[in-house]
Parts: sequence; C-alpha cells; structure tokens
Amino acid sequence: MDNSSGASGRRLLVVDDDDGIRSLMEAIFKPLEIEVDFAGDGQIALSRIRRQDYDAIVLDLMLPEVNGFEVIRELKTIKPSLLSHTLVLTAAADPTLRDFHDGSLVNCVMRKPFELPAFVEAVLTCCSAAAVADGPSPVIH
Repeated sequence: MDNSSGASGRRLLVVDDDDGIRSLMEAIFKPLEIEVDFAGDGQIALSRIRRQDYDAIVLDLMLPEVNGFEVIRELKTIKPSLLSHTLVLTAAADPTLRDFHDGSLVNCVMRKPFELPAFVEAVLTCCSAAAVADGPSPVIH
C-alpha cells in the first residue's frame, strides 16, 4: 500500500460529485499541507481506499453509481477503523438521515451548507486523531 503523503504526513480523501465542493476542499487544505485526493463517486472512492491509506475521509451521501451509504457499508468490512475518521457532508432530508443507522459509526454528520470553521476543525481533528487511532464521538450538526 502506498503510504506517501504531503509534507505534513496527512492525507484526505474527498468523495463528492460537486466540482465546487472539490475546489473548495483543495483551496482549504492545500495551504495546510494536507494532501487531498478526490473521487466523484463511491466506486472510485472505494478503489482509492483499497490502494491508499487516508487519515480522514469527507464523504457526500448522495453520489452517482455507488452512493455514500454503500461506501460506509463497505468500509465496515475493508477498513472499519477509518469510519471514525469519516465526516459525512449531506443535503439529505431528515427522513433519509433518520434511517441512516450507520451514521453513529462515523465521526460526524454535517449538513450542507456547513459552517466552514467547524468543518475545517472537524477534518483537522480527524487527521490528528488518525495518528493516535482515536476520534471524537459522532455529532450531527
């Protein structure tokens, strides 16, 4: 498995089909020396997760092909420890999230549009927690 990463040694996978979100993530995290990889759908994300180690994942639930719910189900099998370092960003309706039982496995679930400072802090916490393999309790914002 490739363990190369940016100068800080931190690596983030952003899984979102929205070009604007991906551009925003790059603009935020590149100056913080966090290497960011992108996947526009869950299939690509799972392929990258199998080949590369990540400190954190930012995951949209509503994706083409393989959606975020399926990515989380697969993570439970292939890399369960990564779930506590996964942040879900979603615009999903309340009824959808009420049935999202695996939401308790991820670090946090944030609604789009999200508060940028809280989001950045959550990602940095996940990246730091990956080094000690212990993240904070899940929270829905």
